[in-house]
Amino acid sequence: MLAGMTTTARSYEIIFDGKPLTPVEVAQRFRDDPALPEAPAKEPGDGARLLTPAEVAKIFAVDPKTVTRWAKAGKLTSERTLGGHRRYHASEVRALLAASHEARGE
Repeated sequence: MLAGMTTTARSYEIIFDGKPLTPVEVAQRFRDDPALPEAPAKEPGDGARLLTPAEVAKIFAVDPKTVTRWAKAGKLTSERTLGGHRRYHASEVRALLAASHEARGE
């Protein structure tokens, strides 16, 4: 049973059954714990790469605020980081770029 976690200057110590565990022991002990949620599966390849609004804006030669407006309008879906920042799937950005080229007849 996990008794507690204490902090010291920039480090954490996990106590299990009265004894401190190393990070390797923690990983081994809790790796197969059924109570822990599984990490979400990611798509293999470049499609799993996430782009920042600035990176998407550079591809389309627009302002990053325009990319955010596209996301709000539903043209692009975005994911949020833990800090609340938007990220866009590279595969979806490529598809939108191809669609915009087709619409212009390029």
